[in-house]
Amino acid sequence: LVTADGRRLETLNRCVPRYGDGSSVSGLLTLYLDVTQRRASERKHALFRELVDHALDEMYVIEPESGALVAVNDAACRNLGYDREALLELTIGDIDASGVADGWRDSDFVHTTDLSRREARHRRADGTTYPIEIAASHVELGHDSYLFAVARKIADRKDYQRQLGRLREVTRQLIDANDVDRVVQIAVEAADEVLGLDVAGFHVPTDGGGALVPAETTAKAADLFGEPLRIERGEGLAWRVFERGEPTFVEDV
Repeated sequence: LVTADGRRLETLNRCVPRYGDGSSVSGLLTLYLDVTQRRASERKHALFRELVDHALDEMYVIEPESGALVAVNDAACRNLGYDREALLELTIGDIDASGVADGWRDSDFVHTTDLSRREARHRRADGTTYPIEIAASHVELGHDSYLFAVARKIADRKDYQRQLGRLREVTRQLIDANDVDRVVQIAVEAADEVLGLDVAGFHVPTDGGGALVPAETTAKAADLFGEPLRIERGEGLAWRVFERGEPTFVEDV
């Protein structure tokens, strides 16, 4: 409907026939219910639901006393390996792998009104776990109080922190190394364990300079090539890099 001042209203209509003498219809009673605000609220709710379900972080609405999962988003289902219906049958204790759910009713999550944040681990449907950072706060929905929690996977950050710490350790080892053989060993181990380059080696020139021979290799390189890999003068990419004396990255050999 369009009002006299030009506003457009969304309405629910009900029409009731009026009967005159006999069975003929003499008129029609039409009732209009203005649902403009309700429809706007429904659209906002649908938009919010869409945004929540497309979020990369896991989101949960939790019943504070029991820890029951009341609502979850797609990321929670995807990361934990459950469909939504199955996940909503669980409690926080079913997906917690770090003790957050222990003594749940006495925890900060339940009793504080401030934002609570901590690192934890979630347990997938297949039993494997992964690290998260979780933040939770109370929300009021009508007369009921719930916890709204957002969990972010931090495996990549943890891996980066571990890698950075290992690189610092390698740097100290290289500084303390007192001979070339030890430097070579540390470098190859770091390539394998820290950088993930499991097929790696360190080659040195022979006395006559006619070839490159391995001084140290990773275990996988030794298994892959069998006998030590000797690179003759002018042979392939490795020799060209050796002659240029500059690091070279080749995406596909």
